[in-house]
Amino acid sequence: MKTNREKLLQDAFVMFLQYNYERASYSLLTQATGISKAGISYYYPTKQELFVAVVDRYFINVHDADVKFTPAASFAEFLDHFVENIQKTMDWYVALLRQAETTGDSTAFSNFFGFMPQIQRYYPDAKVKLQAFWEKFLNGWRIAITAAIEHGELRRDIDIELTANMFNNIYLGMSFMKSFSTGLDTGELRRSYDYLYSILKVH
Repeated sequence: MKTNREKLLQDAFVMFLQYNYERASYSLLTQATGISKAGISYYYPTKQELFVAVVDRYFINVHDADVKFTPAASFAEFLDHFVENIQKTMDWYVALLRQAETTGDSTAFSNFFGFMPQIQRYYPDAKVKLQAFWEKFLNGWRIAITAAIEHGELRRDIDIELTANMFNNIYLGMSFMKSFSTGLDTGELRRSYDYLYSILKVH
């Protein structure tokens, strides 16, 4: 059973997705959460503090590299785990929005990317925070690729930095493009990874 704080964060997350930060007034927040302004202020004295908590919970923590990257015996297995973890996050995200009775899935995914500029504008030191976040994500790819080269799974002549960016950008690029329609197709993501892997692996 959710605590008031958990319910507040979840409902506020949906509210910030549907409206931008400026339009998500206390009136709308109290209506969506069922918690009075005084109740909201008890947990988070300002709307910005509530927003920061929402970003930490539903963006930083959910998409952290430690969540997405699972240790594996091979790079091929590492890719399997990564795609599976992405699908789990998508399923959880859609279920959350359906529970909140928001609009269709396609709108939900595009709203998520629309949430990003709000983070840059209203999250304190967002540039530094996001840079560290994405660098950690990219480093997860570097570590896995380096290990695969050392174990003889991937070719030794590949550029680790370029390869890490390629795997990362395939995921981010497909996520963005598909957010305007059906959302990321993890089957298509898997096929793209398989193709790139087939080029890079030792034959």
